[in-house]
Amino acid sequence: MLRAARQQDRDDILRMQDAAFPGDALAMSREGFAGVLHERGTQLIVAETGGQIAGYCLLRHRKWRPWAGVDFLCVEAAFSGRGLGGMLLRGACDRTARPLIRLFVRPDNERARALYTRLGFRQTGLRKANYHDGTDAIVLMKWLGLFRRGANRDIP
Repeated sequence: MLRAARQQDRDDILRMQDAAFPGDALAMSREGFAGVLHERGTQLIVAETGGQIAGYCLLRHRKWRPWAGVDFLCVEAAFSGRGLGGMLLRGACDRTARPLIRLFVRPDNERARALYTRLGFRQTGLRKANYHDGTDAIVLMKWLGLFRRGANRDIP
């Protein structure tokens, strides 16, 4: 089940984030977590399985950009391989009124790249030295369409 994250999800989400994205300068902090939940144009989506947080996706809509950005997408290792990453990403696509959605992926993350390709994302660029260790990021985007039925229209 997908739902909006709540304050009580903080510790589970931050634990997953720290394991999956160590040293990331854009990582959410304990102190800033509540702000992320209430920040205009930001959606923190969780996948819940059996009452446990199994994964999350942080989706941001910046008003000066024509795309929505997936800043973080993570599935708990114990739930890997069950289709939750795809469910979270499809949920993010469904929740934006923007015509495009963009994300970055490490070149060596073949599993994630395969998922994104299956879901219709295409490489549009390369961001040099994007990650804290100097690794480049592959920029992927997906065209969602101009007129999005049922998408969340109250986002800036």
